[in-house]
Amino acid sequence: MGRPSNRSARRAQILDGFQSALAKHGFEKATISSIASEAGLTSGLIHYHFSSKLEILLELVTTLNERLEARFQSYLAKASTPAECLVAFLDSRLAQGEGADPRAVSCWVTIGTEALRQPEVGEVYRHSMREQQRVLKKLLKDLQVRDERLDSTAAALLAAIEGCYQLAAAVPDIAPPGFAATSVRRMAEGLLNRKLPS
Repeated sequence: MGRPSNRSARRAQILDGFQSALAKHGFEKATISSIASEAGLTSGLIHYHFSSKLEILLELVTTLNERLEARFQSYLAKASTPAECLVAFLDSRLAQGEGADPRAVSCWVTIGTEALRQPEVGEVYRHSMREQQRVLKKLLKDLQVRDERLDSTAAALLAAIEGCYQLAAAVPDIAPPGFAATSVRRMAEGLLNRKLPS
């Protein structure tokens, strides 16, 4: 009997190396060589497991979404009211502390840019954003936000989250640490005209 395949572990190692290279250099300058260097592998192994940089990027989108969902579920497990569930959604995306990943934030900003340039990336990015909007609208509906305000309120909160990501990635020195979760929570309070738990 042969030894078990390490395919999944190797692909995860490559994704981690790609995430580092992407966060440091952006998509165009994240070369196969730089990915291999970050992953501690040879370029040949990168090519063996992935046919292209685009394939790695698309798998990274899936991986980042899975991590974000896991973080949301861990925050949600501590929530017992609709308001706490909304805070769990916002904090899972913006709060510092356990599970926060600045590399992922930088990568997500790059993915948003690539979504405008590459149709395949645009498709998975739009799917991800629509799924986040679906979850957010359900949370808002549970807070009894009127149907005619669901779309605009969810869009405003998603835009605020994405804007915080952009700011953190592009000009991190202009915003104080931890501003994002607190600021978007205050924005949500204004949109909902109600205090949210801290």
